[in-house]
Amino acid sequence: MSIHTLAQARRARTPASTRLESPSTPDDADWLDLRLELWPDRPRDQHLREMASLLATPGRHAPFVARAPDGRAVGLAEASIRSEPVDGPRSTPVGRLEGLFVRAEARGRGLARLLVDAVSRWAAAQGCAELASDTRPGDLVGQTVHARLGFAETARAVSYAKALGAGPEQGQGAVASPHPRTAPITDADPAVEAMEARVARFHRLEPTADYLDSAIPGCERTTYRVIGERPAAPLQATDFHMNIVRCDPGKSAPLHNHLTEEVFVALTGRWEVFWGPQGERRLVLEPLDTVSIPPGVSRGFRNVATEPALLLGMAGGREPGQINWPAQVRAAASAAGVALPGS
Repeated sequence: MSIHTLAQARRARTPASTRLESPSTPDDADWLDLRLELWPDRPRDQHLREMASLLATPGRHAPFVARAPDGRAVGLAEASIRSEPVDGPRSTPVGRLEGLFVRAEARGRGLARLLVDAVSRWAAAQGCAELASDTRPGDLVGQTVHARLGFAETARAVSYAKALGAGPEQGQGAVASPHPRTAPITDADPAVEAMEARVARFHRLEPTADYLDSAIPGCERTTYRVIGERPAAPLQATDFHMNIVRCDPGKSAPLHNHLTEEVFVALTGRWEVFWGPQGERRLVLEPLDTVSIPPGVSRGFRNVATEPALLLGMAGGREPGQINWPAQVRAAASAAGVALPGS
């Protein structure tokens, strides 16, 4: 949980010609499209019901849409006022940032700060002294974004669930599975535009600067987030993360470790995958070859082709961002003036 003290909110520094709007109709097409991108797992009808509910309670909920100079809707923030106690903030009522999203082509221009500042002023006008928000403990990108926007971490939590009940066929003491054994057949038929919101066009992807080890000499590379946690990735998925990496010849990702499996697929070129305490074991992937690295094994990769090449990386688990590096990589980072997390 993070909080933002509203007394610290400053007037937004609006990017040139960017403007904010508060939607006034529950069928606003731009607002709906942004919501479908931010929360793609919710059906269109659910979005429309929620939009109508938000507009029906203007003193309790507020949506803000950011528009680019050409009029395109490129960002969204939604907020609410909570009267009940919320983990973290010390005061009530408290504002809560319910959702924040900036389209990939508009990132890096201060729109997230512009939207959060608008939410902060709205919440302060409703009598709030603090703005609450949250992200997952292992979401390093989300935590970095919150810190840059003026939030301070207040608490971390681990949630649990226990399935109750057992059928006769499961035997005494067995726990019933909370998930169906087969997928139900439904009449779901998303519109083309709804599915387009679930497409990540490569030419629209923006490189991420979250991989701090790419500043180590010899490890320079460009990483594009495709699937994972929003707003860092354009497509959201639970327990599944996918990136595309571009490296020039001879460049690499240094030895590192994850708590989950990591899969590499050579899209183009030739890639050397190395692993072990010193990276002494290695193999080469040709185009479309795939390798799966088990948890706990330090691994890295290098472009051994003569041209720039692309590699697909996938990691399972809810928190794949919990990366660690062996001592020799940390030493190289320190010598280059790069501060890796946990150093």
